[in-house]
Amino acid sequence: MSEKLAYKVADMSLAEWGRKAIDIAENEMPGLMKMREMYGQSKPLKGARIAGCLHMTLQTAVLIETLTTLGAEVQWSSCNIFSTQDHAAAAIAKSGVPVYAWKGMTDEEYVWCIEQTLHFKDGQALNMILDDGGDLTNMVHQKYPKLLAGIRGLSEETTTGVHNLYKMLKKGDLKVPAINVNDSVTKSKFDNLYGCRESLIDGIKRATDVMIAGKVAVVAGYGDVGKGCVQALRGFGARVIVTEIDPINALQAAMEGYEVTTMDEASKEGNIFVTTTGCEDIILGHHFENMKDDAIVCNIGHFDCEIDMGWLTKNAAEKINIKPQVCVERFPLLTCSRLSAEPPLIWIPSSSSSSSGRPLSHEERPSYHHPGRGPTGEPGLCHGTPVLRHEQLLHQSGSGSDRVVGEHGQVPRRSLLPAQEAGRAGGGRPSGQTGGEADQADRQAGQVLGSAHPGALQAGPLPLLSGPRWRRLVCGALWTLGYAEGLFRLGFLLPLFLLLKWPF
Repeated sequence: MSEKLAYKVADMSLAEWGRKAIDIAENEMPGLMKMREMYGQSKPLKGARIAGCLHMTLQTAVLIETLTTLGAEVQWSSCNIFSTQDHAAAAIAKSGVPVYAWKGMTDEEYVWCIEQTLHFKDGQALNMILDDGGDLTNMVHQKYPKLLAGIRGLSEETTTGVHNLYKMLKKGDLKVPAINVNDSVTKSKFDNLYGCRESLIDGIKRATDVMIAGKVAVVAGYGDVGKGCVQALRGFGARVIVTEIDPINALQAAMEGYEVTTMDEASKEGNIFVTTTGCEDIILGHHFENMKDDAIVCNIGHFDCEIDMGWLTKNAAEKINIKPQVCVERFPLLTCSRLSAEPPLIWIPSSSSSSSGRPLSHEERPSYHHPGRGPTGEPGLCHGTPVLRHEQLLHQSGSGSDRVVGEHGQVPRRSLLPAQEAGRAGGGRPSGQTGGEADQADRQAGQVLGSAHPGALQAGPLPLLSGPRWRRLVCGALWTLGYAEGLFRLGFLLPLFLLLKWPF
């Protein structure tokens, strides 16, 4: 076997930053730090040659250094082409651990990186696998079966990978002992639930910059991941619909107050769609056809096989890149558009920024530094500078320019009633129009707004700020009294006022 690279990461100059961030991450992971303290001297993992295929993040870096502290030899690749934090990878590579991972790998580079972890520096093969998603496990079983004899066992971290192991076991293809880490209590009841509850909203916000409140969110699956997602979405003010095939989980969702239905029905109502199942073909082509304009579709399972991205790409007349990894797919025959994220995982944007807090542009991407030769070619997708969301694009409600709500949410000019046209031109209420007529015109304008953008909440004029003068005066007086009462209810203000006014 030819001599391989000692490591391959994006930029070794990020190592110092990565080391500082790893030190902070250690404070959030007391369990692993206690393991180092308890077993660091005895080295119980001495002799273990662990090939890891897990998201190369700061938290994974703490795990890697814990394994080496306990005596193991470790080599690492990422289980996702987008999830690597380059500063974390650089810091681990600098510490002497072979790492083959960088953000934005192509599929070919991804496979190459996994292959580099199979043999260690002395030519010996791996004897343990730490996997996330099953790609490393599948590669060894299918492409390098001779290595199986020396492997003592493997562990699988995520739901998708566990499904893969059960399929292999049923077919008789699983040749080594496997540990289901995903279904352990500390994983399923904490990482799956609470971790996804935080990362889902963060990913959606960073990718789309939309307001969650008031929208209809459809969550496919009500397992531990699904439970965390629906809690997050409801906490941000969304009305949540759950689709679930397991009767017990579906009943749980119903008892928690969520509407439970099928994807065929939910696809007609939702504004945001999240798949959490780890299974295939959850959102298909006919579901896309049912969706409202500007629907947001994302996946928090391990692979994007839950969403029929092939149909989406094939049938889109136009694909517009809004910002890195976020695209709008337009369908002129359906007079609508779909907003989707390209990475297989929606939480990835929560950890995909440069040191300046924004993605790196193509020109700013560092060159790949490694002591020797490696595969050539640019990564499949480089980050670009952030692009501000174009309101006319994301608020499109039809196929023609006359059906576009303006940049500031104004009614299309052709939809204004004569009374509103005259009022706008004259800077106020048309001459001879009474307060009651103005109110009626406002209500009609609100109806026009609703028809201009079906499914969206539109803000019309506040009726208490229009109409007769006496109503405006009464309204102002009530607001003043309410404000004064609110201040009075702050209990500390009254004694403070007395002390200042009449000192004892």
